[in-house]
Amino acid sequence: MVIIVTQRIILINEGTYPHFGGGVSRWCHVLLTRLPQYEFQIVAIVPPTDVTEKFVLPPNVVGVETVRIGDLDIYQDTQNNDKNNDIERLVQQNRELHESYFNADTMAALMVSKDLFPQLQDNPVAFWRHRTGLKYLEERYKEIDPDLPFYKWLVYWKNTHALHLSLLAKKIPKGDLYHATNSGWAGLLGLMGAQRNNKPLLLTEHGLALRERGIAIEQWDEAPTHERLSLARISMRLNQMVYELSTKITVVCKANRNWLVQNLGLPDSKIVITYNGVDINTFKPIKLPKEPSNIIATIARVFPLKDIKNMIKAANIVKHKRPDLKFVVVGDVADRPYYKECLDLIADLNLHDIFEFVGGSSSVIAWYNRMGLFILPSISEGFPLTTIALGKCMSAGAYLLLMGDKRLAYPEARIMLHELAWWGNYKKLHDKESEFKESRDLQKILTKLIRETTKIKDPEKFLKDDSFMSPEESLKLGIIDRIIK
Repeated sequence: MVIIVTQRIILINEGTYPHFGGGVSRWCHVLLTRLPQYEFQIVAIVPPTDVTEKFVLPPNVVGVETVRIGDLDIYQDTQNNDKNNDIERLVQQNRELHESYFNADTMAALMVSKDLFPQLQDNPVAFWRHRTGLKYLEERYKEIDPDLPFYKWLVYWKNTHALHLSLLAKKIPKGDLYHATNSGWAGLLGLMGAQRNNKPLLLTEHGLALRERGIAIEQWDEAPTHERLSLARISMRLNQMVYELSTKITVVCKANRNWLVQNLGLPDSKIVITYNGVDINTFKPIKLPKEPSNIIATIARVFPLKDIKNMIKAANIVKHKRPDLKFVVVGDVADRPYYKECLDLIADLNLHDIFEFVGGSSSVIAWYNRMGLFILPSISEGFPLTTIALGKCMSAGAYLLLMGDKRLAYPEARIMLHELAWWGNYKKLHDKESEFKESRDLQKILTKLIRETTKIKDPEKFLKDDSFMSPEESLKLGIIDRIIK
């Protein structure tokens, strides 16, 4: 008798699949659909509000468990006295966790988190409500910010720590592999599940959660400085712990891999680049009326990372020269307070007639074909693009080619690099010291770009004359990555 054991993958998401639309959600759905030989159990981190599933789940999904981030109702009110052993132990471990974060001691943070994880699951207690916990917080308050009223400091502490501890109090299903779709809260749950069950953790970064979190904290103007610094420190240490202890990390482009290697010191061998593909049979031109389109649109969920407010401000500038243009946001509302802020901004700028939110769409392809211009206002998602040499790619065009994360060329293309040239009277140019210095500095930037992105070892010598190259020659020099056949 042959016994077939199906491996179970625990997929941990934050604010995406299966309750919200968007690129990461679509990616997750395709992943599950195309891996029918595996069982998937989804752990979905969602806001503390009612949510419904937006996708019809494939049959290999055996369950969906929602984790409401910020759900503090899980905490129990144990007796308010100093003899409560659970409180004493919890306070001591929180002290150790903060010290490990402060000292950037990843392994110590892991050990303390692993100890906290089962204790909070078995007996989640809000230690800030108890005498022993308050005593610890008073000590931290005197060390960090004694000039601030204590009640305000207590609120700031709870705002920056309660989410972290509430997630540690969640029970994670058992599986053979834990797969987190970002290094933040999803990564924390994935790491705890993997460590507790001695299983591998795969981390997939579509953006870079640490960088995006830093941008969000920096723009959080209404929060006090102390609260922002505390949240930034926790986010940094939490993400760093997940990055360092993941078994494998996949990213969608070389730029993100380089960022992790250069800024966090992660080994290059740990990171795999998996480019997001495009289904060319689905995303192709369709027949629509040929009259010019006056629609400028973005396809994105409405929440702060997408920076819809910046798009609204841009519309306010453009309307004075092109009052005929219409601006459209296609996508679900993922953050109600932020959506209201956008509506208030539209009202303040009197843009009701030209700016519209149309909600989610079952056919984004039709919108791509309707719009005259697609824009991506997102703070962090302007990933490096693929550049393609179609015909003559010369001078400044060749430098644009080098800026691509992946660089391609057709067989018929011709590529030419040369040193910086200034049009006009060269003798007069040398008399102008500021212009000469600018040209020299710019030349240094361009040669640095060539040295870092190609196999050319001596760019200064290479650029003395016009260097014309075939795609084959460009490939050997590392100017392009592949020739399109």
